[in-house]
Amino acid sequence: MEKQFAVNVEELRTAWVRGVKPEAVNAQLAGADLRGADLRGADMRYANLAGADLRHADLWHADLGAADLRYADMRYANLWAVSLAHTNLAGIDFILQLRGMPSGELILWPTPKGWALQVGCWKGAVDDLRELIAGDEGWPEAYGDEVAKRRPFLEAALTLCDLHMARHANQVTMLAEQWKEKN
Repeated sequence: MEKQFAVNVEELRTAWVRGVKPEAVNAQLAGADLRGADLRGADMRYANLAGADLRHADLWHADLGAADLRYADMRYANLWAVSLAHTNLAGIDFILQLRGMPSGELILWPTPKGWALQVGCWKGAVDDLRELIAGDEGWPEAYGDEVAKRRPFLEAALTLCDLHMARHANQVTMLAEQWKEKN
């Protein structure tokens, strides 16, 4: 991985005001105060955001792929259509992350419009995945015996997803209220 570089937090926070798309690829932002920042569509791949304060931040369509978000405070952040693939989400209680599955990493997170789910290259709702694994057709990158191999892992993961969503049942409602004006 390339060396990380420092980013002026205030410039990142005010990028859209200045007519510039927020970018912080491979940036060193550990512990940064980004509360309420407008980071819509930001490219923050590989950024170190460990312990950053992202409360109430608008991360709609942001790319946080492979970013380090350990113990970042993301309460009330708008995570609608955000990319979280290969991201370190340790310590963020309301996001479920499972690694080591045959279909790839699973991430379940709340958005203002409901729960979003990503498994490997597949994205959708929990019920959409339930429907997909009930059949043998339409699986991305899996056919025949591979479908049979992956199905039990996904069924078990869906049970964990159901438990996680029940445990954090208020998250979607809180986010919908927070972001009702913007969605």
